[in-house]
Amino acid sequence: AFAPSFSLALRPTLDMRAPSPLSSLPHSLAHTSRLGVSRRGACATLMMGSGQERNRVKAVFTDVDGTLLNSKHGLDDATTLMLKKVMDKGIPVCMATGKARGPWVRQVMESMGLPEESWTLNGPSVFIQGLLVCNPEGKAIHRTVLDNPTVRKVNALAADRGVSLVSYTTDDRIVAAQIDEWTDLLLPYSEPTPQPIGRREMDLLGSEGALGAHKMMFMGPE
Repeated sequence: AFAPSFSLALRPTLDMRAPSPLSSLPHSLAHTSRLGVSRRGACATLMMGSGQERNRVKAVFTDVDGTLLNSKHGLDDATTLMLKKVMDKGIPVCMATGKARGPWVRQVMESMGLPEESWTLNGPSVFIQGLLVCNPEGKAIHRTVLDNPTVRKVNALAADRGVSLVSYTTDDRIVAAQIDEWTDLLLPYSEPTPQPIGRREMDLLGSEGALGAHKMMFMGPE
């Protein structure tokens, strides 16, 4: 048994001055979304906002843990059935999650009878708190990463404080200088299994010619 744990994630700051993805939508469409809370997460449906199509669902957006997935990190039969009904109508289902792409996506695809190599259902999806965005075909169309000087400072801070640190990389891995009981806490979530790469390789993340780091997360006792 471990002491209560904490996790603190460091990720690039998004430019709030940048145009919203909704800015290109018709005004009536961009401002008439309906939100429904399921378990501890949220699922939203984007509706048409005027005329006879007011009640026509245009897209479904869903969180993953505690919403799309149950407490065992799997799809309930009822959820699977509803997703298939929605997708059969040609309505895009868009996953929006803080999770990295990993085995959990493959399990969702298998449950849905979809190609397991795909990263999305039938709509664009958002991973790692928006630091990775994929189009409906599963291709990455947006990435935000940390610069190397920041990566080095974070690595040094973790070493100085004696806390565990993981990095979510641009090749769909979770890496750490070494793995321990704290990094093992990520295993139940069916994300990529944390891999030890050593301090030197951790310090190279974000440098020219090396892997990028979407986010880094401290883990340790409170």
